[in-house]
Amino acid sequence: MKVPLPLMLLVLAGCAATPTSTTDTPQSIALNFPVAEIRLGDAMQLTATVLNASQVAVPAAKVEWSIDQPAIASISATGFLVALAPGTVVVTARSGGVSATRSLIIRPTQPAAINILPETASLHVSERRSLVADVRAADGYQLVNASVFWSVDRIDVATIDHDGNLSGVATGVVTVTASIGGIVATRQLTVLPATVARVSIIGGNRTVGVGASYQYGAEVYSTFQRVIPGAAVNWSSSNPTVASVTSNGLVTAVGGGTTTITAANSGVMATVTVGVPFTPVGTSTPLRGLVYFRQVGNSTTIEAITEDGDQLLSTPLSTPATIPTFAPRPTLSLSPDGTVIAYDCGTRICKFQVATGVSTPYAVTDVGEPTWLPGGSELLLRGNYSSVVWYNPATGASRTRRAPFYVERPRLSPLNEDVIYQCDFTHLYEDLFSLCRIDANGVETLYKSMAGAFAWAPDGRVVAYLRYLNYDGFTGDDPTQIRLAIEAYQTNGDPSAPSPVEFAGFGDVSEMVWSPDGQKLALVRNGQLWIYSAPNMTNPLHFDGIPGTIWSVNWR
Repeated sequence: MKVPLPLMLLVLAGCAATPTSTTDTPQSIALNFPVAEIRLGDAMQLTATVLNASQVAVPAAKVEWSIDQPAIASISATGFLVALAPGTVVVTARSGGVSATRSLIIRPTQPAAINILPETASLHVSERRSLVADVRAADGYQLVNASVFWSVDRIDVATIDHDGNLSGVATGVVTVTASIGGIVATRQLTVLPATVARVSIIGGNRTVGVGASYQYGAEVYSTFQRVIPGAAVNWSSSNPTVASVTSNGLVTAVGGGTTTITAANSGVMATVTVGVPFTPVGTSTPLRGLVYFRQVGNSTTIEAITEDGDQLLSTPLSTPATIPTFAPRPTLSLSPDGTVIAYDCGTRICKFQVATGVSTPYAVTDVGEPTWLPGGSELLLRGNYSSVVWYNPATGASRTRRAPFYVERPRLSPLNEDVIYQCDFTHLYEDLFSLCRIDANGVETLYKSMAGAFAWAPDGRVVAYLRYLNYDGFTGDDPTQIRLAIEAYQTNGDPSAPSPVEFAGFGDVSEMVWSPDGQKLALVRNGQLWIYSAPNMTNPLHFDGIPGTIWSVNWR
């Protein structure tokens, strides 16, 4: 059938495609490069804006990136370009049938010159100065991140680290070298003497017993507040009859008194005071303070110091305090009048006369661990590890209370006839992890299980002791499982009785003793003496300047 022409035209008109909106049709691309040239190894982000006929950005237009020489530069799908080799590349961006290109120059980064900054000619001993290497390419471009190797020709004059920090060591001339890729720069500097600003003595004020020594050290600081390497000091003593000092700072006590030890360099000085106690021989002055044994090697001395650390007595024992392998270390006790020190000497008790410095044994035997009782007429002793003995040195009379358990370190209450001692009540025939009590009638009871070293307060109302959280037998004690406890001995309903307190961190304590006023507690920790304010265990004072090992502290 033949179709009429008007109808055919109508059908063709109905089949025509709908035209695309000109606002979404890319007509051009604007390339955005931060710079026109970059250096080898650099990278940058390129962007492209796709525009329509109205020079308005086409939203969400997809851009394809390419580069004409991939060996010179690479480009990612997002336009991130990395320079791979020197040369010129053409970057192309395409979108919707339109494209744009731009050339980019990649320049070499080979160093061509290097210069050391700052242009200084000298520095001082102990001075530290930061040097910088200014590295340039052949076209003068500064290679900021260039890796430079630093060195000096004389490390005895100056040293330099990998960052270019130069430090003066000694006077002299030194050549500094900076190099990179075969390019070298040098600078010669003169290291000048340091100006001494201060001298510091390492050790502080000390009390040293006659015949004993103490090694001091010194540091010399420059105006740059740095230690001058190898700087020596001249040592001197203001009173060599009290203490002498060697050229390397070793002080030796000679006689009683006080002297000033000086360390000097270039007119700048530092001083410390050294006190040497007068030997209390031939004096009837009562001894007051902390009295203890001190052992260095095989030498044992009886010493006494004040609470402030001033030494009152330091004398070797003429009748040594021996240390049996099966027993605790010897015990000493200063008499209430401060004139006699009773101490263990083998299986006997010896007395040290403060006024004469002479030691002699008491008549009693098979006893140990003496403690003077408050009146000063009797000693409380441990009798052959199985009893408690009251002994009168003047008359030789004694009385004994037998104990069914092992006895060690018996101590009498300041208030009554109660005696507390370390015993094996909890673990029979094993370690002493209990505190036992014997009353005036000789009745023994367990006072504390899982407990160790202890001390009565002067008023007898409070006891300090070590409390063990776990029993470890002979294998040793875990310090974290030990507490220092301070509590009332017997409250008896007394509302004024102090509340019990406990402290961790005292697992290294072996002995303890209260001050005469009951305000402080002295502890032996790892063989060293400490003093704390009680009962809160604050304001610790550590006598770390006493050499050797300390034990059996007594306080009058």
